[in-house]
Amino acid sequence: MEGYEGTLFEYWDDMSIRSVLQRVIDDPVVKGVPELAWFESEVRRVDEKFAHLLTKGFEVRGGRGWWERKIPRVAGREMAENVREQYGYEIEVI
Repeated sequence: MEGYEGTLFEYWDDMSIRSVLQRVIDDPVVKGVPELAWFESEVRRVDEKFAHLLTKGFEVRGGRGWWERKIPRVAGREMAENVREQYGYEIEVI
């Protein structure tokens, strides 16, 4: 069984990179770069795997992207405690 090993705060920090990737994809200057198609396809490939992991996750408020509106259902003890305190969810501890 896999889950996130860090804290909730580390999780959100790690997820912030996905927002950076989206800003790159949406950048008007980058839109003209031929390599963008490859980059978008690689991001999509990883997104599909990650989105599948989050299907059983918990909904959270806020977030601009789909990756910010759910948290994993399985995590380490620290994240489980953080999630319980922040959102009131009981997540499975690995």
